[in-house]
Amino acid sequence: MTGIKGINSILFIADNAPDERYAFKKTVDFAQKFQARIVIMDVLELSALEGDVIRKVHSIANLQEKLLEVRTKELQDMIAPYLSSGVEMRIKVRIGRLHQEAVQAISRGGHKLLVKSIKGPKNHPQSIGPMDTRLIHHVPCPVLILRKHNPGPVISAVALTSNHGDESLIEDQVFRFGHALADMSQTTLHLAHAWELPDEKILRAVGTENENELLRLRIRESHQYLIDKMMARHPEIIASPHLLEGWASSVIPKLVDELQAGMLILGFNQRNVQGNMTPGSILEVILHLANCSIMIIKS
Repeated sequence: MTGIKGINSILFIADNAPDERYAFKKTVDFAQKFQARIVIMDVLELSALEGDVIRKVHSIANLQEKLLEVRTKELQDMIAPYLSSGVEMRIKVRIGRLHQEAVQAISRGGHKLLVKSIKGPKNHPQSIGPMDTRLIHHVPCPVLILRKHNPGPVISAVALTSNHGDESLIEDQVFRFGHALADMSQTTLHLAHAWELPDEKILRAVGTENENELLRLRIRESHQYLIDKMMARHPEIIASPHLLEGWASSVIPKLVDELQAGMLILGFNQRNVQGNMTPGSILEVILHLANCSIMIIKS
């Protein structure tokens, strides 16, 4: 499993998402391939339950104990069909804030991958929800958000630059993860890179229409060189390259639709954005528009 040999522990977030059981089945498949253990975790947030009506019937301590007991039993029932899979599994139910408990669990348990089913708001359950976004923001390991869908190709989307620093390392990981997951799913891998022309005002200032067309060709060639260079660094990986002209937030989701992709893999350099994904950022827009499972590789 090129590129993902270090994933020996997976944290599965169980938060009653619509496709939770499907996502857990896929997580077991991943764990078998990675030879990893799984910690199944749910975090119950009680703020909405601490009303006067509930207080009259139950003490908060008794309520918490009952909730932990009921949810643990639900998770035991969910994992029961997979106990003979050969994968080590452990259930952990907590009271608190989900993203905070997830960060602590990863730090203490050394988990190398967080997996959960997509969970959007009630009117759009198959869209990226606030908690999905919060986990992507805060957890220090790769995050895999699963949608229930038909198997399809894997797309590794890379934002290549001429630098060879942290960004280059992230993009290499995105490509290697794509190779491993495509191999695991027995599907094809596509390498996508989006590029843009300078602003129209800049082009008008540069020169004539012919000069601008020459500039466009040279910019495209420079991006083609970067994608060729990446593929040359990984001769063991077979992938179909896509050099897409336009905003990544637009052309990457379109490619997902055109290929009917089952998985999109993206890089997220936390250090460049101080650990936050700003509203309207390229990554956030792609997350909301790409109709497939999504893996975020983080630096």
